[in-house]
Amino acid sequence: MGPLSALAKRLAFHDTFLAQLTEGFEPSDWLHRIGEANHAQWLVGHLASTRRWALRLLEVSADEEAWEKHFRPNCPPTPQGDDIAPEMLLEAFVKNGEVLREHIAAMSTEATEAEFRSFPDGSHTVGGGMHFLHFHESYHIGQIGLLRRAVGKPGLA
Repeated sequence: MGPLSALAKRLAFHDTFLAQLTEGFEPSDWLHRIGEANHAQWLVGHLASTRRWALRLLEVSADEEAWEKHFRPNCPPTPQGDDIAPEMLLEAFVKNGEVLREHIAAMSTEATEAEFRSFPDGSHTVGGGMHFLHFHESYHIGQIGLLRRAVGKPGLA
């Protein structure tokens, strides 16, 4: 067990929580927007593509898929991205999350302390980047929770 094992478990919780938040979504629920905010389908695509991006940064095999371009930061929802099945995006989120969690849980202390790119929270190590990824996912999953309520679905108990 490496120093990021607990973080890997928290990332696994995101898989379960996201599935619960989107359970029962109708096609129109996925595309519901509040003002100019992103809809749930874009958010899930963004989360899935971000996990794939993280794998590439960690030099774990995850060649960029064509669908990822529709979910980059500052890329608003598009009709092309709206046509991508939410089920496929959820599956990519979970499958790539499994690979990411296995990889970071096995990392040594030295590997997690290695210099990495800078992140908005000021971190610049591999471990710091993975903690920022967790924060990033939590933020967007929270947005999906708000959208769940906005489309009239009950809150989670």
